[in-house]
Amino acid sequence: MRLWKGLTILSLLGILVVPHAPAQTGTETKATVPELMKFREVIYSLWPTAYTTKDTALMRKLWPDIRKYGAALEKAELPGTPSEKKDAWQKGLARLKAAEKAYGEALAKGKMEDKLKAAEDLHTAYEGLVLAIRPVIKELVAFHEVLNKIYHLYLPTKDAQAFKESLPLLTARMDTLNKAALPKQLAGKQAEFDKARALLTEKVQKVLQNQPCCTWTYTEKAVEEMHTAYQTLEQIFD
Repeated sequence: MRLWKGLTILSLLGILVVPHAPAQTGTETKATVPELMKFREVIYSLWPTAYTTKDTALMRKLWPDIRKYGAALEKAELPGTPSEKKDAWQKGLARLKAAEKAYGEALAKGKMEDKLKAAEDLHTAYEGLVLAIRPVIKELVAFHEVLNKIYHLYLPTKDAQAFKESLPLLTARMDTLNKAALPKQLAGKQAEFDKARALLTEKVQKVLQNQPCCTWTYTEKAVEEMHTAYQTLEQIFD
C-alpha cells in the first residue's frame, strides 16, 4: 500500500494531506521533486525492511543518507505548483526535520521501541511530503493507513493477532471510502473511480474471508490482491 513503490504510501497515522484538493490537472499532477525521488530508496530500506527485521545496524547505516537527503529537500523547489501545495510542503518539511532529529536521538541512546517509533515517524513524514504535492481524497488516505500496516507489518511477520484486530477498522475505512465523493474537478474520472473502488471493496471482502488461520497461503494471496486493487484506485489521482 505504497506510494510509488507500492506503499504506498502512507502509516499514515496523521499524514499531511490536502482534503478534497482543488483542480489537479495539467502540470499540477505531474509536479515532481527529484530530491524526493532520490530519498525514497533510503526510506523504503528503512520501512519496511529495517523496521520489520529490527535491524539497528541498517538503521545506523541509513542515517548519513537520511541527513543528506533531508538537507537537500530543504533546498528543493516546487516547479509549477499552486500556493496551497507550497504551504503544505513547508509544513511537511518541518515535520520531516523533527522526525529526522528524533531518529538521530533514538539511534544515539534510544531503546529498540524508540528506534522503531522514530523509523515509523520518519517514514510517515516522508509520505506526507509525497502527498503534499500529490494529494488524494482523505478517505483514501485513511484506508491506506490500515492497509499499510497489514501489508508491511502484520503480513510479513505473520502477526495473526494484530492482523485480525485490524480488520474491523479496515472494514470501517472501506465503508467510509465507499461513501466518499470525488471533488468536482475530478468528475471526469468518476466512472473509472467507481469501477476501481468496487474492485477494492471486493478484495477487502476476500481478505475478511481469508483471515489468518492454519495457513497463511490464502491470506497472503488475498492481501496481495487487495493491495494491487488499492494501487489501481490510487493511480486514478495521477
